[in-house]
Amino acid sequence: MNNHIDKLKETADTLGVKYSPNIGVDKLQAKIDAMEQLSAEQKALMETPKDAKPKVSKKPRKVSDVEIRIMKAREPKKVKIVNMDPQNRAATTVFSSVCNMVMDLQKVIPLNTVIALEECLCQEVENRSYTSSEPEIDKMGQPTGNFTTIAAPVYQVIRY
Repeated sequence: MNNHIDKLKETADTLGVKYSPNIGVDKLQAKIDAMEQLSAEQKALMETPKDAKPKVSKKPRKVSDVEIRIMKAREPKKVKIVNMDPQNRAATTVFSSVCNMVMDLQKVIPLNTVIALEECLCQEVENRSYTSSEPEIDKMGQPTGNFTTIAAPVYQVIRY
């Protein structure tokens, strides 16, 4: 009996099994069997036949609606952005960013130049507006002294 436990402990040491010095024969045998099974599985995974081909699915992967929206938002478009703000005519670039849980895009965009720009950045620039005040005109064509505010787009996005 003592000789049998010593042989099991030697086997456990060579396999790298950790055990308590006062472990029983049955428990040590179970640990050795588990380690041998694990090493056999690892060996089987590492050994692949030379003529074996990797498994490739013949069905195309389904793309989710979220992935489609992301691909459309990141699709580059050929555009030209024109500054329409009369108070900021000297601007030569505009900073645009789209940041949310799905994407984070930031760019400095040159104005009055044809460039390739992501669709989501085009929409962000296109949605910007400024307010201007214009005098109200009466029926006779004279200013009334009152002003109305008008929301106008800051940039015009010309798509090619």
